Amino acid sequence: MSVEPYLDADGESALKALIVVEGAYEGGWPAELTHSLRRQVNQLAAEKGLNEYVYVTLFTEQEFKDRESTDDLAESDSTTDIDRALSEDRQDRQ
Repeated sequence: MSVEPYLDADGESALKALIVVEGAYEGGWPAELTHSLRRQVNQLAAEKGLNEYVYVTLFTEQEFKDRESTDDLAESDSTTDIDRALSEDRQDRQ
């Protein structure tokens, strides 16, 4: 999973979670899967005190690799709020 800053259609600050899911589904991802992932991701963001809505995009491994090669994803210097929150959470547990 990768999380990056995002501006929604209204220009509001948001986050975009890119999730790699094994296997492809003929005809697209099942609605139950996508709705469940969106709920879980946004619940985690809320629990970590993030106010931004998290938009979720699903990829197969190959689709994600293809995206990396064509889009040149942001390098590690673009750490997002959610990455920092998750890191802090891990540190707190130690």
